[in-house]
Amino acid sequence: MFLTVDEESAAKRIFNNKRSTDDYTSWEEVLEKTKIRDKEDVERYKELYNVDYSDFKNYDLILDTTIKNVDETVDEIIEPFNKYKKNQQK
Repeated sequence: MFLTVDEESAAKRIFNNKRSTDDYTSWEEVLEKTKIRDKEDVERYKELYNVDYSDFKNYDLILDTTIKNVDETVDEIIEPFNKYKKNQQK
């Protein structure tokens, strides 16, 4: 399972849910730092595990959370998970 969100929405979510350790001055700053971190993460995982975790072919379920709240996202995860679990018990 891979959860996606468009970059701008992700940056705004992070900025609006500031932790006390965050020192961002704008969501645009978050966006730039997030892009850098994502690129570094892909490179690190490729180097350490020889896996491109951002390649959707590695996942059975890809869920875009851009316009979903937490409850909607959970609902969309639970249904396929329960189907998977049921199939495993057969």
